[in-house]
Amino acid sequence: MTVSDIQALNVPSGMDVEFLTKSLSVTIRGDKNLIKNIVPPDIIVTVDFTDAQLGSYTVKPTILLSNAYSSVGAIGNYSVSVTVRSAP
Repeated sequence: MTVSDIQALNVPSGMDVEFLTKSLSVTIRGDKNLIKNIVPPDIIVTVDFTDAQLGSYTVKPTILLSNAYSSVGAIGNYSVSVTVRSAP
């Protein structure tokens, strides 16, 4: 499933984040009766920038599903390209 809503968490004051990766193709594993009902907004992709540094690099996102689908999950390794700049 392709997810285009990638959320930045804990961006330090004075920094701006730009996601160079605009969407992520996520593989879900679990009960097929549940999986068939999942839509992209049910998949939550976040990146924690608590220890962010300025520059462009690749980070590992966290992928969760909404509470209604807690018995299924994402499998695989994912990465997101970002640029962290000083805020204007």
